[in-house]
Amino acid sequence: MNEIRFPPWIGKQFAPPNLFETKLLVVGESFYFGAGTERTTDFTSQVIAWVTSGWRRRFYDGLIYVLTGKRRADVSDHTVRVVFDSLAFYNFVQSATLVAARQRPTKADWLESQNAFRRVLHDLSPNKLLICGRQVAQAVATTQTIVPVGSDVWRMEAKGRMVWGTSIVHPSSSRFRRDEARQQFERLRITG
Repeated sequence: MNEIRFPPWIGKQFAPPNLFETKLLVVGESFYFGAGTERTTDFTSQVIAWVTSGWRRRFYDGLIYVLTGKRRADVSDHTVRVVFDSLAFYNFVQSATLVAARQRPTKADWLESQNAFRRVLHDLSPNKLLICGRQVAQAVATTQTIVPVGSDVWRMEAKGRMVWGTSIVHPSSSRFRRDEARQQFERLRITG
């Protein structure tokens, strides 16, 4: 699949100056479409609008902690908007067939989404990548050559320049440790 079915959310302040002082692309895994959920091309933007208006889900609550160091309950909707206005967000798997949380993308879903990710990486030209989930990190590593530069941080070349990244445990996983993930993100912020 070369097609970007669900284009990334691109915050109004994606390019610095912004909260992170860099072009940060956060890469999640996939969307799940329950009964009655319309699969529109602006679905990513719809989800981010819900999140910045108080919609609570474990994944996004964990992500807010990683990005701010504060629990979602201690962060205003305004601050959440500032955070998401300062980054781009994209789900690697572009399949619209997943209908429930914990339903895993197939091998074909991952493979068919590689070219779409390469295109997003090329078009957005981020400086930093925060990858949410080990399986997502493995998929990203199949699209570019990853070079470790520390215990948690790696780099890769994209569009003739270096992009720095780290991968955290998926924020909705029972193995997610928010303080550990926050420290990984902080190491990414000071690298490169």
